[in-house]
Amino acid sequence: TKELPAPWAVLVELCEILPSLLVTGALRAHADQLVLPELPTTEEETREALDILSEGELECLHSVLGYVCLAYLRSPPIVYDDAPKASVQQVADLDIMRLPEDLKVLPVWLARPWLLVSDMLKRRPMLDYAGCVLNNWERIDPDGPMSPSNIRLLRRFTGMIDEEWFFKTHIIIESEGSHVVSSLAKIAQAMTTNNYVKLLEELHTFEEAMWRVASVCLPIMYARSPRDHSLLCEPFMFFSRLRPYIKSLSVVLQTDENSKADEPTFLHGPSGAMSTILPAVDVVLGIRNTSSELREAVKQFEVYVPEAHRQFLAKLRDGPQSVKAYIESKRDMEDEATWYALAGAFNACVSRVLDFRWRHWTFVHNFIVRPACGSGGTPMGVCPMAHETEETGDNGDRPLNTLTPAQGSIEGTGGTTFDYLQQHITDSQRARISLQPTTDPSLARVKELPADEIGVFPAPAKEAGFWDPQGANGFLSNRPARQSKWATPQDAPLPGCAALQNLAWSIPALCVETCCNFNFEAHPFVAKCAKLREPIEALVQPESGEKEMPVECLDVQDLERTWLLLSVVMAAHQAAAAQGAGDEFEAGRCPVGGDQMKNAQACPAGKQILESRGDQKYPRIPAWLERVVQRVAKLLGRPNYYLPEYCELVLNNWQLAPELQNSTSGQDELLVVSRDTIHLIRPLIRFLAVPDEEWYRKVHLVLEAEGGRAMALAQKSMREAINGGSGRGVIETLNRLAADIESMVEFQRQQFDQKSCRGEAFMMHRLKQFVAPDLPGEDFAIWVYTEGSSPLLPALHAFLGLRRLDSIPGLLRKHWQVGHSHMAKPHQEFLESLTEGSMSVRAYCLREWRHASVEALASLEDSFNNCIEALLRYCSARERLVCRMF
Repeated sequence: TKELPAPWAVLVELCEILPSLLVTGALRAHADQLVLPELPTTEEETREALDILSEGELECLHSVLGYVCLAYLRSPPIVYDDAPKASVQQVADLDIMRLPEDLKVLPVWLARPWLLVSDMLKRRPMLDYAGCVLNNWERIDPDGPMSPSNIRLLRRFTGMIDEEWFFKTHIIIESEGSHVVSSLAKIAQAMTTNNYVKLLEELHTFEEAMWRVASVCLPIMYARSPRDHSLLCEPFMFFSRLRPYIKSLSVVLQTDENSKADEPTFLHGPSGAMSTILPAVDVVLGIRNTSSELREAVKQFEVYVPEAHRQFLAKLRDGPQSVKAYIESKRDMEDEATWYALAGAFNACVSRVLDFRWRHWTFVHNFIVRPACGSGGTPMGVCPMAHETEETGDNGDRPLNTLTPAQGSIEGTGGTTFDYLQQHITDSQRARISLQPTTDPSLARVKELPADEIGVFPAPAKEAGFWDPQGANGFLSNRPARQSKWATPQDAPLPGCAALQNLAWSIPALCVETCCNFNFEAHPFVAKCAKLREPIEALVQPESGEKEMPVECLDVQDLERTWLLLSVVMAAHQAAAAQGAGDEFEAGRCPVGGDQMKNAQACPAGKQILESRGDQKYPRIPAWLERVVQRVAKLLGRPNYYLPEYCELVLNNWQLAPELQNSTSGQDELLVVSRDTIHLIRPLIRFLAVPDEEWYRKVHLVLEAEGGRAMALAQKSMREAINGGSGRGVIETLNRLAADIESMVEFQRQQFDQKSCRGEAFMMHRLKQFVAPDLPGEDFAIWVYTEGSSPLLPALHAFLGLRRLDSIPGLLRKHWQVGHSHMAKPHQEFLESLTEGSMSVRAYCLREWRHASVEALASLEDSFNNCIEALLRYCSARERLVCRMF
């Protein structure tokens, strides 16, 4: 219903011109002069005019009064709020609009019908979610579909597409959500009749419906105009131009023209929490709500929900048991395959709920938290998690608990804070039914250890190789954390090793780009290299009467560390050469003003640079250092690209913290690297010596250690299961791998949420000159995304049989292939073993499809898809990292 009979028709007509009146401040005068005379003047007349309305007309009037009353109370947003360094008086002096202020009292002629119609509907007098979403739309083509292009809002505060699109998105979500709600009823019925086949079918139906809501409908909010590719709902416009009209308020609802003692009433603005979809899902699935704040908010919001929706929820809550409780109670059923299929389908449903909640969290972050903290709107990237440096200002991708609002606390339109959202996400994660057997001891994380208990781990097996992926530290180097021979440069096994370590430790201090010293030989790092040339060259020069080079006498651990030091020294030397060569300062460009200075020829600094350079060519690496590098590379069987690779930057770039080096008397302890022991670890080398660089290295040390252990265990378990014909073993292996990937995703999310990213983009920009000086920006971003030559992502893809990724065109394919050639040989062999025909998980699933039972196939499909979904979330976490740093 969108039309109303007299006397209420005048309010519908007012809504049609409400945006124009509201923005000019003329609404109150217009309403007082032209609307007030048309409405009932007494309570009796008002009741008589309401009694003749149908339920649909009452709902329409409730929505209309919500818009009119809020427009009457509110004034348009002040456009001078963000005036830089302006006082209140200065803002007032600048104000050329002179708009009226907000009212604290709603006159009786509007308050009375609002209160009475709300009482008849058993709701609160406010523009609620039903008024601006559920009952505020019509089809443009009455016979057309429910799609964004075929619906329009009936009532609105502004003429912005942003308002239209914001509410349209919610309308589409509610429309698609009807399939979710209908499947909940069928799930409950299947449990009542103990029809396992029907329950499994409806769980899959629910998962698909929830997937559409979370992955198809929610992203509509970030749609762009086909005309100019601009966002159809810009977060700044929502927060600063629409939200002021619909946020919660405290107002006196005048019930008597002569009364002045009415107490103000607090009214919650419309909120997505007033939707019935997710509360119904939580009840039926059995997702607990452990947040007292959220329980209180839900309780407060329920009085704003249509009565029929409240009754539907109450009926669900009175049901015998949740799906989770029902499936867990059947764990000892005779048909084990059926139980695993049901449990896997249930966990897939929980995953879709989590997809929804994580995407909703990005909505909150982008549309409320970041604008409230003055950190800009949604970035230009498609991914809602992408926060480009240019648009994030000082706050960037900082989490909710570290962002500081410009005024007061951060609240939604419903008047509540968001502290409980993360807890509810955690509650949803905990709702999954465990499908794993007893945890394998090799995967168990090491508890945090005090300094006096470091030496409790066994040394690596003698037969284990330095880069053995089956080692206790996964893809990290398989060696002790303590290397007493390298405690100080003086303790190094050879004088040349000591010289290299001395050089490596001096990189942060000597390789700072000052833009003032253009004499290459005089560069402090280049000069120090030249000074230490003799002991470094001696590494590859056999002594008199000897055939072997001194470096050949080193064991593999010392040789790998020597190569690591050589690699970073090469990188620093090239960076110094680039600085000395003045590559940044070209003929038409000022080194200070850049391209912005059109008359760069007149710049004294630029002229001095050009004169000092002349025709001189500066070598990137001196010949003597190149000879050392080539001989050590040949000795290790490692390709030499004159830059440190991922093995040097991460996989072997770790040691026990210096303060713990002498904590015990042992020499060969093997510290198992994990998120619980990473505080005991420090990188060996660094280029910038800033906390962001240390954090970046440590995050990847944890991922490579835990991810490598997970892959080694998955390979071993899968081989045993396939060779033994154990379908359950295959499912358990896949479920365990999915849990391990999810654990790595959660680790990254927690790190991103707790750490400010304000220094990360600057860190990565300055780091590029050392690790990838010749890569364009996009190539460098892909290099970071794929973790360079890390074997982790390729191993995950190979294990799951996702071979088609090797044929992806463009830069990603190039980096994928180049990265493989840069890996340590044992890592390459490990990847090749995962691609064997007998080891392909995807091939196994396709073989089983021909003869396995429906229940067994459903359980296998769920476990395989769980791995795929976990991998997608891992890739999303990598994308988020890239967006923080570029």
